[in-house]
Amino acid sequence: MKANRSTITIAEEILLKTGHPLHYKTLTSLLLDKYNLKGKTPALSVRSALARNTKFRRVAEGVYALSIWDEYPAIKFAKDIGYEILEIEGEPIDINSLGKRILDVRKFKDNPVGLVRALLRNDKRFYYLESTRMVGLTKWNK
Repeated sequence: MKANRSTITIAEEILLKTGHPLHYKTLTSLLLDKYNLKGKTPALSVRSALARNTKFRRVAEGVYALSIWDEYPAIKFAKDIGYEILEIEGEPIDINSLGKRILDVRKFKDNPVGLVRALLRNDKRFYYLESTRMVGLTKWNK
């Protein structure tokens, strides 16, 4: 599916009609009723379109609201929470402890170590020392 204006417009109309945030998979199902989405993974295409458009705000894992709805604040990404925690601490933190602290802020369940390992794979702001199991900020290694 090409994320075009029609998809965004209809998603906006659906959210206005429901009056509350929806998970992108629910929005995709409702969009499929009104609009012929093409492609192998329409739900992922819808999620991508919502994430890139300023009319929408991610308020929970996979859940989007309209940006004009002030009562639904945007959530921070786990990587940004991890960065803030390390900035405040000013020194590396054990991988498990960092993961638990991120999960405490995000209020969702996951494997703390797995979560941080995902951050390490995708964000160059972090480094990991396998020998000590410590995670730090790359800028500290300069």
